[in-house]
Amino acid sequence: MAVTGSRALNNSNFYRFKSDEERLAEEREIDAWVPITSNRNAKWWYSAFHNVTAMVGAGVLGLPYALAQLGWWPGVTVLLISWIITFYTLWQMVEMHEIVPGKRFDRYHELGQHAFGKKLGLWIIVPQQLIVEVGVDIVYMVTGGKSLMTFHDLVCQNHHCKDIRLKYFIMIFASVHFVISHLPDFNSIAGVSLASAVMSLSYSTIAWGATVKKGVQPNVEYGYKATTTTAGTIFNFFSALGEVAFAYAGHNVVLEIQATIPSTPEKPSKKPMWKGVIVAYIIVAMCYFPVAIIGYWEFGNEVDGNILESLKTPTWLIATANIFVVIHVIGSYQIYAMPVFDMIETVLVKKIRFKATWMLRFVTRNIYVAFTMFVGITFPFFNELLGFFGGFAFAPTTYFLPCIMWLLICKPKKFSLSWIINWICIILGVLLMVIAPIGDGGASYGCHVGRQDMTIVNRIMLRFRPSAPKPVADGSASGSKPEENKTEPVGKRRRKRMYVRESELLRQIKLTKPVIAFATSRNIQKMPKLKYPTVLIDSPEFEWMMMNTEMKFEHVEVNQSDLAAIMYSSGTTGEVKGVKVSHRNFIASIANYHAQKPLRDSPAVMLYTVPLFHVFGFHYMLKSVALTETVVMMERFDLKKMLKAVEDFKVTQLVVAPPVVVAMAKGSVTHGYDLSSLEAVGSGGAPLGKDVMQAFADKFPNTILFQGYGLTETSGAAFRAVTTEEMLHRGSVGRLLANAEAKIVDPETGNALPPGEQGELWIKGPTIMQGYVGDSKATYETLVPGGWLRTGDLCYIDHQGYLFVVDRLKELIKYKGYQVAPAELEQILQSHLEIVDAAVIPYPDEEAGQLPMAFVVRRPQSALDEEQVIDFISKQVAPYKKIRRVAFVSSIPKNPSGKILRKELKRIHLPGSKL
Repeated sequence: MAVTGSRALNNSNFYRFKSDEERLAEEREIDAWVPITSNRNAKWWYSAFHNVTAMVGAGVLGLPYALAQLGWWPGVTVLLISWIITFYTLWQMVEMHEIVPGKRFDRYHELGQHAFGKKLGLWIIVPQQLIVEVGVDIVYMVTGGKSLMTFHDLVCQNHHCKDIRLKYFIMIFASVHFVISHLPDFNSIAGVSLASAVMSLSYSTIAWGATVKKGVQPNVEYGYKATTTTAGTIFNFFSALGEVAFAYAGHNVVLEIQATIPSTPEKPSKKPMWKGVIVAYIIVAMCYFPVAIIGYWEFGNEVDGNILESLKTPTWLIATANIFVVIHVIGSYQIYAMPVFDMIETVLVKKIRFKATWMLRFVTRNIYVAFTMFVGITFPFFNELLGFFGGFAFAPTTYFLPCIMWLLICKPKKFSLSWIINWICIILGVLLMVIAPIGDGGASYGCHVGRQDMTIVNRIMLRFRPSAPKPVADGSASGSKPEENKTEPVGKRRRKRMYVRESELLRQIKLTKPVIAFATSRNIQKMPKLKYPTVLIDSPEFEWMMMNTEMKFEHVEVNQSDLAAIMYSSGTTGEVKGVKVSHRNFIASIANYHAQKPLRDSPAVMLYTVPLFHVFGFHYMLKSVALTETVVMMERFDLKKMLKAVEDFKVTQLVVAPPVVVAMAKGSVTHGYDLSSLEAVGSGGAPLGKDVMQAFADKFPNTILFQGYGLTETSGAAFRAVTTEEMLHRGSVGRLLANAEAKIVDPETGNALPPGEQGELWIKGPTIMQGYVGDSKATYETLVPGGWLRTGDLCYIDHQGYLFVVDRLKELIKYKGYQVAPAELEQILQSHLEIVDAAVIPYPDEEAGQLPMAFVVRRPQSALDEEQVIDFISKQVAPYKKIRRVAFVSSIPKNPSGKILRKELKRIHLPGSKL
């Protein structure tokens, strides 16, 4: 008699065969335990929110950036075609779930085995599935941690909160999954998935809604992000294709979702499943297209990798959106983890013959969550590989594997519409799979570096992150402007706004003809091809070179008259100019500090918040090298972190731009910080008003506030307060430094004026520049016979030799023949308790010629109106100086040194003016 079944060991240690009934009963028992098939009571709307949760990842916030890499029409076309193709392939998956009568393919690999064969199907599908599902869970582990950290940083902006590293936020995010991962099946996480789907729609709506409210940004440009190199543009384009593919993920779990819906021959599961898919794809379109198109429309190619970072304000809304992202990725993590749990538990129970117990589930799921957490902490830049995963993993499982299986199973007639459509999808999907990882690899070339906001250095090792190169003396290029007031999360991709436009960068390179550039891995793609390869300053090789004391260098003879650096004037009133600074200029400038070095019982600890590419920061850095001072460096300026650094490192002197002084004097942000070590605060770049200086003195009676005056053309400071007496001379920027001459002249005649009279400041001495690069006309107009430098600043010197800066001559407002200095009015405005910041520009008027117009930033909840502002000024100035018009704005545009960008105000608010 023939017996079918499987062998089992009985109690007498003899093998016996299980009957088919026993084997089937055991299979049913296991199926009732593993996650995918244990519960088949889902409704059609479960399909809707499960698919939304699976598909609308946090990657939607990066779609505007993808459009910036793709360009307008290619980007929108790719988004639309991807939506259509993935909608079609999702329909195929739903149809093929029950393509064989009486059988359900509950898992992606089961359908693959039916199409490709039992063994080949596993080898084709399972590796792809695991790469997708495990990879996505790691990405979401990092994304959840980063969003929590961003929420924490935003909420703590005005509070004394302790800095928490990213890894701890990832652990906090993982702790949620250590709990909810033990929910047994898809239907048991329905509530989590529903909340996740609602959150995805919510933060997407916040993203495009807040963008609409913010409006189109000034100077918005829609060209490709990397216009300095063709290779960079191509790599970015390819990488963006992968990011779009990642955004349209979800097919990896569609069969598993459909497996939870009941099915009968009369009512197959595909009907309710398809109904839910249609709803899901409508929601996907509602999320993706507005965020991508509106975000790119408003910010152009300056958009950040996360649209919320471009928005920045209102803080409460951005913080809320980040919490929504956290809730969403909690659900998404579970959606992608459930098939992995099913795969692991099925293998352990069916193949390795473990018992199906709660302990087995408890151990395996905790190990999986711990593994994804560990990888996320170890590689916090893992989510930067979206382009790679999108192309290498999601493209096959989403774009073309369903089409291949459809051709193999359904066998449509050759050259029929179905056959043609499927082959088009296959070809596009294969191309995407090949080129997206190439693009991501090219765009990601370089090193990933961790978060390091502050570093104390006694010997100076320059390690900062520029956004564009700034050429220097020997034709090399060193770092340029970082973004203002902006912190960067760990592993942040090269998705930052360049402060200077690329046209300006190219002009600088054309002027100076550098042969080598120094850049970071974040912005190397912006660099053009030079004679020698670009050096990455955030690479281990560069660090090794900086620290290696055994390297031998060729001796080079340098004369004092040789060019030391080409630095750039701020360009607040015109085009940026390249200033030629010699070694003699720098030596003379630093010699002043060396001669006046005070005797101290303990070393001075300096904190520089001004950018090192600017003459202000560069000058002070040279001074610290010469005087062997301890320096605290901030990778990016943040007021709270600056105050925390003062407290932690016992900083004795701060060097800041005027807006920082105003914030410290008038705001409450300093509350809760120990600033007792602070002996002096130096301000430069723009004049401070007496009222601000007095407010600072009242608030910090033991800290001296002093100003200095200098230009890029003077290689740094020319006037400075040196003694305590000079520092207490309110409103003055100090006295003339040694080895220099200065005079006040009539701007019209060039005749010298007596003390106390206002005129143009001229300076002469060993610190004066050699001239402007490639601009002999500007050099001739600025350097007059006798070696004098025309500063273009309206000033006066009192009888004691103190210099007072009134304003820029070119910025004076001509009101009915009178000259009105905007800076004077700005200082008065800033003294008002309800005004945070202010700027004044000329407003064209037929009768008067120009009217003083004020742009005012009010304190939150302030009801200050135009009439009150005008009245406040009129009580303190002569009638011709009165403010005639007022506009309330959210911020005043300034350059990193604190100078008001008046030409930006004129361009934005007076677009038709020729002023």
